Amino acid sequence: MRLHASDAQQVDVIHTDCAHIFTDGLGLNQPFGYIDFYPNGGMSQPGCPISKGIVNLVNAALSGEEISCSHTRAYIFAGTMG
Repeated sequence: MRLHASDAQQVDVIHTDCAHIFTDGLGLNQPFGYIDFYPNGGMSQPGCPISKGIVNLVNAALSGEEISCSHTRAYIFAGTMG
């Protein structure tokens, strides 16, 4: 159901929005890779709006708004790591 350290020989995880989903995040805070990175402390990334919990996330998705700004920036961090 989610990425796990045993999914490959080397699993690097970039946590870009790991606050609890009921408050203001969409990710997981606990480490589950071989190496876990937490840019900006793993919270909402600069330039992205801070979400306001699951109800507002659902409403935003239904209206066509971007709800995963921080997550869609993970590839930028991946490109700088290696």
